Amino acid sequence: CNWNSLVMQAALGQTGTAEVAVHTIDNLIKSMGVRPSLIRMDIEGYEAKAIKGMINTINNYAPRLVIELHPQLIGGEATRGLILTLQGFGYDVLYAIEKERDFSWNAARQAIESLSIDILLNDKRLIEEERGLMVFFQKHFDAK
Repeated sequence: CNWNSLVMQAALGQTGTAEVAVHTIDNLIKSMGVRPSLIRMDIEGYEAKAIKGMINTINNYAPRLVIELHPQLIGGEATRGLILTLQGFGYDVLYAIEKERDFSWNAARQAIESLSIDILLNDKRLIEEERGLMVFFQKHFDAK
């Protein structure tokens, strides 16, 4: 399910805390000795921080990125900043799915959008309305 939450639900008996180890993606990739071709992120607004911890991974492997953007948690301008960072690394957008259309009861309305990073940078859903999107990024390479 793509609809998990970090909010505790006392009515469901979901209370308490758990400590977890946190590593940068660069360190994780190095310690595992893998070459990632795809990285998926849905970390409730901490995606920009994760990107800062995967600079070597981006530069060395150029993985495709599937990132859920959370402007409702970090704001439209911070979301735009994350997209600009990815654009600076040479990424463009392949596809986007509006989070509201990801509900199973909206399956008939679900639309996978094909748009460019330039269009996404000015998309009022992210910047003004602060609505979430799942976005598929791919690094583009200039033909030689």
